[in-house]
Amino acid sequence: KERTPDPAKFAKSISSFANSHGGLLVIGAKEEQKTRRLSSFSPMPRDFAVKCVERARDAVIAHISPPLYFDSNIIEIETIDRHAAERWIVVISIPKGNRGPYLHSNGCIYVRIGDASSPFPLSDLSLQERLWSESIKRRERIRSHIEMLSTQYRKKNPSLQLVILAEDINPQANSLTYAAFRNTVLSTQKKEDQPVFDQVQTLDTSFIARRTDKKVGGRNLLWEYDTRKKLHFVHIPIGTHRWDGESLDNFGTEVGLDQLSMLLR
Repeated sequence: KERTPDPAKFAKSISSFANSHGGLLVIGAKEEQKTRRLSSFSPMPRDFAVKCVERARDAVIAHISPPLYFDSNIIEIETIDRHAAERWIVVISIPKGNRGPYLHSNGCIYVRIGDASSPFPLSDLSLQERLWSESIKRRERIRSHIEMLSTQYRKKNPSLQLVILAEDINPQANSLTYAAFRNTVLSTQKKEDQPVFDQVQTLDTSFIARRTDKKVGGRNLLWEYDTRKKLHFVHIPIGTHRWDGESLDNFGTEVGLDQLSMLLR
């Protein structure tokens, strides 16, 4: 796109990538009419580029349902004189959505056909069925996996189970390596602190960190990361039955909840 599109057109392009295979949208680039290839850049001042990204966010919120994730970068063209104000372009990266189909406010579902965003009306049931099927199957796989983990680690004592699906936060996020996971769960905020976890191990598709001490009556803190689904599952024991004279003590200090919250961040 040579210039920033209006919000409705912006939303057409963004939703069509999300409904198809993902793609890149470059703002500040001229194309040849015959070949549709890049002919030259048409850069803008940096403040215009910032507003372009803001307009993309506004377009998603106003015109696409459900709202989707995209990544944006404001890039300086190095071959242009640094004293020139207009030397910036915007690159918007849209991954294939995993919660589609993404519906435009005009009532159409847009997909990529060749180099264009083409509308499919809501009457096209075959397309809707394909997009909904992909989304539903993914949700069912994740739900069954979470239920399996929840049942496996649930005991008679009260507990809190926290699930974080990294792909829903950032579909382009790389999977954690074992070294990165181990360094995170065994890290401390201060040198004199003890790590929240004291044991880390690997399974076929998961990394698991445990707190193996017996301070909370054998109810262990656990963090499992599924490398295929990019899913974090944290099991936190909560002993709500101990009265300290003024309130119920949930053993937060003994299982290191303060430190755990920092690690999760």
